[in-house]
Amino acid sequence: TNPVLDVDGNELQRGQLYYATSVMRPGGGLTLAAPKGSCPLNVAQAPFDEYSGRPLAFFPENADDDTVQEGSTLYIMFPEPTRCPQSTVWTFDREAGFVTTGGTTSKAIGPHNSRFAIRKAGDASSQPRDYQIEVCPCSTGVERPSCRMGCLGTLGLAEGGKNVLLNINNESPHTIRFVKVKEG
Repeated sequence: TNPVLDVDGNELQRGQLYYATSVMRPGGGLTLAAPKGSCPLNVAQAPFDEYSGRPLAFFPENADDDTVQEGSTLYIMFPEPTRCPQSTVWTFDREAGFVTTGGTTSKAIGPHNSRFAIRKAGDASSQPRDYQIEVCPCSTGVERPSCRMGCLGTLGLAEGGKNVLLNINNESPHTIRFVKVKEG
């Protein structure tokens, strides 16, 4: 497998902070939005190009991996605290059809909706460091037994009230680039 790279060509590291910025314009990086002011918060695209979004951290499910690998399952979270009691770990809310917070980093063998995988964007116009995120309920790239369900699909953008949310959209996946958050 290949490591996932940021825009500077460096490997994404476990627990480091990155912005996930949109390749498509208009639209900024990934952030959080409160559906009608309630909790848990939805993962959303910032409305303005200038806004890089909130910093994200990635945690490969394979504990031996300090580098994020293409196609291996991982947990994604916004490390900054929010006003909601739920965790800031991403999860795919199958009922609502959107990615929200309140996920788990459970290592359970069975499927759960907080596992994601990052894959290279496959469209003809894609650059080498363009990526897409898939919802993958069963572990891949880990050295232990796992359930045998394939990934549910690639995340795309969908109108959700006043916000642009992440849903499964294989027809029109959302392509992003990772920008490391500079210290200080």
